Amino acid sequence: MKLVLILYICSSLHSQCQPPIYLSKHDTRYNCMVEGYEKAAMITKEIGEEQVNKHSIYIHFKCKKAPTV
Repeated sequence: MKLVLILYICSSLHSQCQPPIYLSKHDTRYNCMVEGYEKAAMITKEIGEEQVNKHSIYIHFKCKKAPTV
């Protein structure tokens, strides 16, 4: 089963999220989750401490079953 990593960048201050970002496909849930945590940390650092604190930004992700074609 293939899984797709979907990332969401949200603001709890504004109660909204940007459209989901579909990143990559994985063969195992473990690999998908590890990449999800790594990407979330990387993007949080790119956004920066000031913006994260100012807008109460958080990132969450899902590893969902990829549609079969």
